[in-house]
Amino acid sequence: MIIRPAIPEDHEALQTQLWALNQFEQEISGDRRIDLAGTTDSLAEALDTVAQQDGAVLVAEQAGRIAEHLSMYFEMDDVYMREDLRSYAPISNLFVDEALRGQGVGRALTEEVEKIAAARGQSNSG
Repeated sequence: MIIRPAIPEDHEALQTQLWALNQFEQEISGDRRIDLAGTTDSLAEALDTVAQQDGAVLVAEQAGRIAEHLSMYFEMDDVYMREDLRSYAPISNLFVDEALRGQGVGRALTEEVEKIAAARGQSNSG
């Protein structure tokens, strides 16, 4: 398994995964867009958020295909938080292929976020 930042050639796989994620969440919440345009908008918004907030879309590549991904970015919490805890890295859009769940792939992706956050001097992710 290779964990790396997403590249434009990954966008089709990311769209497919976001569509599957929206389908899954629709069954729970009943409020998700499950049309192709909704998936396209979801990917565009995720890419825009990570670009604006110095984040990344990370993918896990296995056997030449994108099997998992997550989005992460950096935020500052409100001033009521202690200064050393204000900066954090939320994780969003975590997707792990159903056939690979329970094999530690999601954990590997989140550990990569922790490494990126630590390299920036941050001690927590969201």
